[in-house]
Amino acid sequence: MLAATGRLELTEWGRLKGETRPSDPPLRAFELPGEPLWIAAGTRTGLDVWDYWNVPVAALLIVSVSAVALTLGGPTLALIAGLVAAMDPVTLLHASNRDDAVLASALLWAVFAIMALRWRGLGDVALFVAAGAAAITRLEAVVLIVPLLALRPVRRAATIAVAGVVVALSAWGLRNQRVLHHFMIGSTHDGITLWESNGPFALTSLSLGQVDIISLNKSVMGPIFAQTRDLDEVGADAFFRREAVRYMASHPLDVARTAVAKIGVSIASIHPDLPLTAPRNLAAMLDNALLLILAGVGLARFARSPVAIVFAGMCLVTLALLAIGPAGMRYWLTLRGALWILAAFSISGLPILRTLSSSAPALLSTSQER
Repeated sequence: MLAATGRLELTEWGRLKGETRPSDPPLRAFELPGEPLWIAAGTRTGLDVWDYWNVPVAALLIVSVSAVALTLGGPTLALIAGLVAAMDPVTLLHASNRDDAVLASALLWAVFAIMALRWRGLGDVALFVAAGAAAITRLEAVVLIVPLLALRPVRRAATIAVAGVVVALSAWGLRNQRVLHHFMIGSTHDGITLWESNGPFALTSLSLGQVDIISLNKSVMGPIFAQTRDLDEVGADAFFRREAVRYMASHPLDVARTAVAKIGVSIASIHPDLPLTAPRNLAAMLDNALLLILAGVGLARFARSPVAIVFAGMCLVTLALLAIGPAGMRYWLTLRGALWILAAFSISGLPILRTLSSSAPALLSTSQER
């Protein structure tokens, strides 16, 4: 719709009301604009966006992770981190498809890379744009970028990134004020996502595959949709948000059990509707176990360093988002980038790689080059 008409809108109300009535206007803010803008741009190029348009996104993710590794440990570490990132089954499965989580993670790691490389001039512009684009793709970016202001070594760059976030979200909010008469920086499916992820059906739905399974059942949702049928887009979003908060406040133990289950399913990257011994689940668990072990060994090199503090912060944010949001491997892809780098540190310590690295020609210093 965006590519065809220039309007960001959807015509299907099924998620919020169970049906679409002729009197229902288009949904104007059901999704954040980041990924729709990217896909619309792809359709305008004439390329097959379903097969190829996420390739540059995957490349940006891998190269950005490698760039951060370069600043931490040099070219050998960068090469290993890039190979680990490119060969990770999660990258192969998700980064090759359209996915807002992949796009947001790629943009976030571009932000981290520009900060680490300490680019000035055009680098500041790229940092501003990447941070703003990440913020209007997934709000995860906001809670990962803003805390960087607390780190003195990157405070200048973090200020530029936060400025990009503020400008992008303000533009989105003003657009929503214009078309919906409500200033909002999120999307109008945030409420139902929160309800699906923490409400009365969340744990049962998760056991069937994902937290929104039962909310797709119109017979179960009938009494709830009866309360949203006459609401507008913003009203329906607010309704589900209130219901989610009410249930979370009145059933804390149930919500806590659901949160633990979602974190476990996400970190293990399993499909909960399949047996743990299913080939797909076994492969996922082995892959993640190996990555976590290698990353743990690599993290030992950074004990009590700023890198460990940043990693701990990313872990806390990721676990909090997994606890209150939907479950799945793609929802911790940003943190996974840090694990790729830490795993690369572990792999680079293997005797054969250490020998090859030490025998490689030394890079010329700036003074030598001059």
